[in-house]
Amino acid sequence: MAGKIKAGPIFKAGLTALLVLMAFAGVLYAQEPVKVAIMPFTMNADKDLSFLQSGIQDMLTTRLAYEGEVTVVEKKAVQEKVAALGDSVDKDKARKIGAELGADYVLFGSLTVFGASVSLDATMLDMEGQRPPVTVFEQTQGMDGLIPRVNDFAMEINDKIFGRSPAPAAQQTRPAPAVPSTHAHPDTLIPSLSDGGMVDSTGRQNAASPFVMTGTSAGKFWKSPNMKMDVQGIALGDITGDGLNETVILGPHSILVKRMEQGRFVNVAEYQGEQYQECFWLDVLDVNGNGRDEIFVSAASGHTRRAESFVLEWNGTALEMIAEKQRIYFAVLRTAGQEPALYGQRPSNMEPLLPGVYPLYWEAGEYVTGTKVNAPDYAQVFGVNFAKVGDVQAFRPIVYNNDDNLRLINAKGKVEWKGDESYGGSHKHLKLPDSQSRVYLRQRIVTADLNGDGAGEIIVNQNTGSTGKLFERYRKYTSGSFVCLGWDGLGLAPLWHTRKISGYLADFFVGDFDNDGQLELVGAVVSGNAILGGQEKSSLIAYELGILNDK
Repeated sequence: MAGKIKAGPIFKAGLTALLVLMAFAGVLYAQEPVKVAIMPFTMNADKDLSFLQSGIQDMLTTRLAYEGEVTVVEKKAVQEKVAALGDSVDKDKARKIGAELGADYVLFGSLTVFGASVSLDATMLDMEGQRPPVTVFEQTQGMDGLIPRVNDFAMEINDKIFGRSPAPAAQQTRPAPAVPSTHAHPDTLIPSLSDGGMVDSTGRQNAASPFVMTGTSAGKFWKSPNMKMDVQGIALGDITGDGLNETVILGPHSILVKRMEQGRFVNVAEYQGEQYQECFWLDVLDVNGNGRDEIFVSAASGHTRRAESFVLEWNGTALEMIAEKQRIYFAVLRTAGQEPALYGQRPSNMEPLLPGVYPLYWEAGEYVTGTKVNAPDYAQVFGVNFAKVGDVQAFRPIVYNNDDNLRLINAKGKVEWKGDESYGGSHKHLKLPDSQSRVYLRQRIVTADLNGDGAGEIIVNQNTGSTGKLFERYRKYTSGSFVCLGWDGLGLAPLWHTRKISGYLADFFVGDFDNDGQLELVGAVVSGNAILGGQEKSSLIAYELGILNDK
């Protein structure tokens, strides 16, 4: 009978070390990230959709990449391989490119646009064939339905291949605090603030702030005392030249300048305009370079309906007129990554607004026009700005169309992206003498780099109400909110929004409202006027964004 071999101490130690090394190697192997190569989708359309092709790649990259577990091959490396084989990528080409790039998975697909119908066909393929492919084939009406489908596809890949299921909503362990009506007026949401003041993020004990941003923690917000005026516009700037910001408030015939001092909203100056003038737009900027922001007021004669805009400036003791009866309408565009600039648009005897938005310069004691902004004829100086989105590093115009839908304009002045959601919404309008037809004005578009990525987010307001734009000659908005939009690879999508509040949002701005070094979002809320009914009544609301002012 064969004898037994006894394991000596040296053998036991060696075996133990070997097992430890094998286990450690297994851990190292398990922690090696999976590599995914995402192909540019084949675009079957009668127009150039390269921006959308690039956007889908970016969107899938951000949703699949996971630190330490999943890496996505650099887009440029993939595009170089695709270009060498031809622009269209099928299953065989995807496999070949994936092998050359050392990918574990390849993702490829196509997008077909026919009229309003959009078809998405995509596949996630295991290069070794150990897992079944994950596929999607969806049809939507319009581009707005495409983004959720791409997102769902990415979630399915994360679930079936990488084992990353969406986190379930946290179970509520105690009753939620009572939340006031989202349509309540600020006065009823904050009964203790009828005279203005600051509250914390809950507004009051066990109540939610009307300005809670989706996906982020709420900060503080402030409400001014009620003002007996129908606010037309607001702006922020250093009016007195002392390095501190003032808030300028425009009424139909008057201008107020106020400042936050030790928690109080105090008066600095007031200007009473002519009663026959109808003032409707306000902006501030130091165009003449003397260290004090001028106040640009767009106005029209109530008799002739012609432009009678004017410019005010602080002279050390009061506001004085430095330019009057300007046959042009003013607006200051504040674009993330650029210096603020003055723009204008002219009317004619036949048209309240002529096509064309122009930069304005102060030369030899007058405002002269520069080169026309490359935008469609429907663009208004009141609803235009510039944005840097996607892979394109140039600033491109973003405008409202006649239905208050946002449009991104390319270098040729054509629409590159269009949204179906209506934002803005204004009571303000212009009309010609002896004419009942109206040209409704756009609302402000603000761009600000809120997340520090250098691109800039887009902030708009969104008025809603009992009639909205239902009638050509009559609009009535009774509630609204503010919305921040960002580029998600396919288009502009909401990043956050404020709670809906009662009243018409006449205007807003982003800036250091209270001179604390941080940015605030400030809105003018009109709760009583000739359209809404009741006595004229307005207030301002400021919400802390919690972002350092880079001025």
